[in-house]
Amino acid sequence: MITTSFGTPKKEYQGKIAHYRLVRKIGQGGMSAVYEAFDERLQRSVALKLLHPFLAEMPEYRARFLREAQACARLAHPNILQIFDISSLEQSPELYIATELLSGGTLKEAAPLINGLELPELSAMIIVQIAQALEHAHDKGIVHRDIKPENIMVTNEGLCKLMDFGIASIGSDESLTQSGTLLGSLAHVAPEVVKGKKATPQSDIFSLSTVFYWLVTNKLPFNGDSPHALLKAITDNQAKRPQLLSPYISDSLAAIVERGMNKEPEDRYQSAGEFALAIESVLMTMGINPHTKRLSVVLSDPEKEFAGFKESLIKQMAEQKRVYEANKADADALILQCRLNATSESVDVKAFFPRKKTKYWPHISLTILFLLLLSLIIGDARLIKERIIALPHKPASLPVSSLELTPPLPPKSEDIIPLSEKETPSEKLQTIDITIWPFATVMLDGKVIAKDTKRIELNVKKGVYHLSFSHPYAATMEKTLAIEDIKATMKLNIFMSKSKPAMLTVKSNVNADIAIDGNFKGSSKKSTERPIVIPIPDKTHSLIKEVIIQENGYKPLVVKTEFIAGQTKILSVELVPLISAQKE
Repeated sequence: MITTSFGTPKKEYQGKIAHYRLVRKIGQGGMSAVYEAFDERLQRSVALKLLHPFLAEMPEYRARFLREAQACARLAHPNILQIFDISSLEQSPELYIATELLSGGTLKEAAPLINGLELPELSAMIIVQIAQALEHAHDKGIVHRDIKPENIMVTNEGLCKLMDFGIASIGSDESLTQSGTLLGSLAHVAPEVVKGKKATPQSDIFSLSTVFYWLVTNKLPFNGDSPHALLKAITDNQAKRPQLLSPYISDSLAAIVERGMNKEPEDRYQSAGEFALAIESVLMTMGINPHTKRLSVVLSDPEKEFAGFKESLIKQMAEQKRVYEANKADADALILQCRLNATSESVDVKAFFPRKKTKYWPHISLTILFLLLLSLIIGDARLIKERIIALPHKPASLPVSSLELTPPLPPKSEDIIPLSEKETPSEKLQTIDITIWPFATVMLDGKVIAKDTKRIELNVKKGVYHLSFSHPYAATMEKTLAIEDIKATMKLNIFMSKSKPAMLTVKSNVNADIAIDGNFKGSSKKSTERPIVIPIPDKTHSLIKEVIIQENGYKPLVVKTEFIAGQTKILSVELVPLISAQKE
C-alpha cells in the first residue's frame, strides 16, 4: 500500500513493495527514498531505494533511475555497494533497487574520528580501497561522476564501500544534462566537467583526489561564497599545497594528491589502478603495508583503536628508516626522518630507535694519562720545556667541504676559508651540512662549489650567503642564509622534487593544428614562436604523449613522443595532401 499526505509532493511508502516488507525509512535523496526492508522471498534484510512516484511519471527521471540500477548490476567488488535486485513493471508499478543493508556511517561522518590530518597514511589506505573500486567500475565502462565523502560508506565492520552511482554514465551513452551533472557535490567536480565536457575516468580521479586532500588537511581544496564562485575556483585557482596545511603529510603523498587534482585530465593519473598503485608504492617505501588487516579493525572502532594503530605505523616507519641507513640510502632515510619528526610531539619517536650505551672507560683512561703527564711536568720542567721547543707547530686542519659521491670544485669565495697547516683560524666558522635529494650542482654567491652532489659540508664566516641548487630535470632552488651567530652544525635538506616543464616546437610545411592526447594546444606556426609547454609530474624526468598534427585537406599525423623535463622537443614534419594520400 502507498499512503499519501495531502498537499505534499512526495509520497511516503508503507506496507509492502512486491515481496519486500518495509521496516523503516533510513534515508532521503533528491530522486528517491531509502528504506530498510525485509526480503520475504530470500529471508534477509535489504536496503530498498524507491524512486519518488511523482518523478517516476517523468520519462527522464525514470530512465535515470533505471540507469543507476543497470550500472550497479554490472559491478561486483568488495568496496562497492552490492545490488541484489531491481524492479520490473511486471513485478510492481514502483521503481526500486534492492541492495545490501550496511550499518555504519559515511566517510564524512567518520572523518573526525579517523583523524586523517594527524595520520595521512591511514587516509591513503582508505583512498586505495576506493581507487580500486573505481578501477573495477571503469573497466566495466562506468564513470561514477559523484565521488564525495557522503557517497563513501565506512561500515561497522571496517570496510569502505563506494555507493550511489545515481548519475553514472555508461559506455558511449549520451551524457546527462547539465542539471543532472550538477546533482553531484560541487566541491569535488572536475574542472572539465564544470566546463561542460563529458566526464571520464580522469574526472573520477580528480574527485577522489579532492577527497584525499580533504582527509589529510581537513580543508576542501576549492572554496567559494556561491556556486558560481566555487566552480570558477575549481577551473581557475590552484589549491594550496597540502604541506602548507598539514605538517604530517610527506612530500611523496602530497605529490600524488596534487597530480590527481591537475587541471588537465591528461596530466593526472590515467587510470584509477595507476593512482592506487602510486599510493601503495609510497606506503611501501615507508615500511607500511597498505592492505594490513588491522585497518578494518581501526575503521570499525577508531576511538578505541586509532592511537595503537598510529603507534604501530610510526614503529614501521622507524624500522624502515633503519633499513635505509644500513643500506646507505641516505636520501630515503632523510625523507622518513622528516615524517617522523612531524610526529615527534605526540609520539616518542626516540623510543623506536636503539639507544647507544655510553662507554666510560675512555674518559677514565684519559684522566689517568693527564695526571701522569702533569706529574712529569712538575718533576722535570726543563726537560718538558726542551721537548716543547722541539715540537713543530701543526694545528689540526679543518676541511672546507666533503662529498659522498662527487668532489666539489675548488671554491674561490673568500668567505669559505680552507685552513692550511701553516695558518691558524682567526675566528670561529659556522658548519653547514647540506643533504640534497636526488643530487644537484651547488653554487655559492654565483660560483660553482660542487657538481652533481648529494651532500656537501661548508664552513663559513658570519654573513649573508646565497645558495643555488640546479638539476638537469628539476626546477632550480634558491636559499639565502644569514649567519649571525656561530652555533652547532646547521642541517639543510634540499629536495629537488619539482620537475621542469618540457617544451614542444612543431615545424611543418603548412600551419597545422597541434593536439596532445586529444587536447588542442595551438598551431605549428605559433609553436615556433613560443614553444608549447608540457607539464611534467613532480619527481619524474619524462613522459610519453600522443601528438596529433592535422590541417584541413591534409592527412593527419600521429606521433608518440617522449618529453623530457627541461628540454625542448622539436618535431619536423611534412603533411601530405589528402588527394596525394588517396592516390598512394
